[in-house]
Amino acid sequence: AYVCSLGPASLVRTDPEAPGANCLNGGVGIRSGKDADGNRLLDASEVSSTQYICSTQAIGTLIEGDVQVTNLADIERFRFASRISGAIIIRDPRDLNVTSIEFPFLTSVGRFEIVYLERLQSLSFPVLRETTSIYAPNVIVAALPALTTLNMPHFKRKRGLLHVTNCPQLSDCPLRKLHATL
Repeated sequence: AYVCSLGPASLVRTDPEAPGANCLNGGVGIRSGKDADGNRLLDASEVSSTQYICSTQAIGTLIEGDVQVTNLADIERFRFASRISGAIIIRDPRDLNVTSIEFPFLTSVGRFEIVYLERLQSLSFPVLRETTSIYAPNVIVAALPALTTLNMPHFKRKRGLLHVTNCPQLSDCPLRKLHATL
């Protein structure tokens, strides 16, 4: 029997980047390096390179109108918004092959529609409190076959319909519970 060792694995890690010297309006730091200790985590001492994807908008920005997300640059451009007066629409984007989407500062949006993302496993709106559109449905989450996590802990439905369907891996859906109680 032969055993081959290729040495330490190369790892990549992404971290939120606060507004500052690296990114005026904040963004994401992409860190890479060799896993010298073999723990499958990229520790700070193992980082050999860092690149930044910076947001073009400041945290707390109000965006007027609809937001169409078709690629990673769009996610970065809108991720620091705190309010969007129109809709967030992520519908079958050919150039968006991600497993996780998070809008960490968004507290209010007119409505959102997230449909047909084959690899998406986690969708997070950690501080979203409401949708404001008078048009129904306000929330559409559909045809996401790999989705296991839908994080909206502060969301309160004021009006409109909630539509969550064709997400077979989603075992605990806070929107279903909210829909069932209203």
